[in-house]
Amino acid sequence: MRDYLVSVQTAFHMGSDVSDEQVEFARTYMNDLSRRLGAFVDGSLCGTSGSFATELTVPGFNTIPLAAVTQVTVLPTHRRRGLLREMMEYQLRDAQARGELAAMLIAAEWPIYGRFGYGMAIEAAMTVVDADAAVFRDPQIRGSLEVVDLPTLRTLAPEPFDRHRLMTPGAIGREPIAWDILTGVAPRPGDDPPKNRVRVLHRDPAGALDGYVVYETSGDWVHNRPKLKVDVLEMIANNDDAAVDLWRFLCAIDWVSEIQAHARAVDEDVRQLFVDGRVAHQAHRNDRMWVRLLDVPAALAARRYEVPVSIVLDVNDPLFGGGRFRLEGDPDEATCVATDEAADVALNVDVLGAAYLGGSPLHPYVIAGSIKERTDGAVARLDQAMRTARAPWATTGF
Repeated sequence: MRDYLVSVQTAFHMGSDVSDEQVEFARTYMNDLSRRLGAFVDGSLCGTSGSFATELTVPGFNTIPLAAVTQVTVLPTHRRRGLLREMMEYQLRDAQARGELAAMLIAAEWPIYGRFGYGMAIEAAMTVVDADAAVFRDPQIRGSLEVVDLPTLRTLAPEPFDRHRLMTPGAIGREPIAWDILTGVAPRPGDDPPKNRVRVLHRDPAGALDGYVVYETSGDWVHNRPKLKVDVLEMIANNDDAAVDLWRFLCAIDWVSEIQAHARAVDEDVRQLFVDGRVAHQAHRNDRMWVRLLDVPAALAARRYEVPVSIVLDVNDPLFGGGRFRLEGDPDEATCVATDEAADVALNVDVLGAAYLGGSPLHPYVIAGSIKERTDGAVARLDQAMRTARAPWATTGF
């Protein structure tokens, strides 16, 4: 375990010293060591990869079993020896054998994981609001707000979070230990306790808990005037009214000049809430989650489609062989089975992973040569069916 952590910390530039407390803490959250891999050369550990089992919400609000991949490293002393490829391929085969339909990860670098069949499926962005200038069209807060302590948040937040993630394609479940770490109930050894963190619950007019926000403040006084910034670490709302109330609350906090909400859905557009929409903008839009399908027909049958689709896909998958499949789907049901029929669309498995959650248009892949249209208009029909009205969103990092 110590060598495993040395590899993780060194590769992610967190230093190579590992304390006894860090080792014991790792044993707490790595509760299934059969999912943790070590690459060894001459008996010495020099690379790592891990995963944990969870649920992924897919379009249509179904969930599928998922391998959430994390802690992928190779020591800088052992680069370019094929260790990463061996670990990745072993891990994907292992996840498939466990019955998981997909794997998902956050990529440290764009070029790495497409080689192993992952496609960029979920983007995220920062929503920025100039609180000094923000004037709401309707400033009235309808629900109620309560500042709570850490134990209260840890107890109550999972319920609205689970409601949110089950209606949000791209969201995954959180185990109790993940909640403990994320909220700070079980702080990582060596981490400084948060100094300026605030936790606020939102309840609807009937008193039902339907959202929360966790934020920190920073800033200074300029010419004897306060100029503070709010960093929103997580904001979850089960409905539009709760979401708008939480934005009204944040923008009304005394002394705050700017709100920065991190890792938000790319289609979160709060400009229409304000008299002057230019007080809000989106920043730092980037790739967040990459998806790798492990069982193409089962994964495609598990999700639902915005419009009816009947199409034959020829999927190229160097690791698992791919195949030709007929997809039949609509907003209510879907099937996907192997077929010998002529293909309408030929595409790589990474492209299918990118489009799987509904957030990636297919035309850019046509331009790049990763999709071949065999039947006129087939790519457009597939794109229309797979895209979702709302962008997929993954608030949980791992």
